[in-house]
Amino acid sequence: MAGESDIKMLRQLLDEGAQGFLIKPLSPKTIEKSCAEVVYQLRRRKESLNRAMTASCITMVHHFIPS
Repeated sequence: MAGESDIKMLRQLLDEGAQGFLIKPLSPKTIEKSCAEVVYQLRRRKESLNRAMTASCITMVHHFIPS
């Protein structure tokens, strides 16, 4: 969260991987929506990682235990 005077800091945070930013004043609805989006994105990343890990494990099993 940042006021308009923090543009330099926002640029640095975005360069370091922040997905976005919020500008004050914030309404409870804005905070709730942003939090819901973060949770959604984290769940998607977790599901993607789980699929990749499963595929990797299957590949390893097939490599060490030929059919």
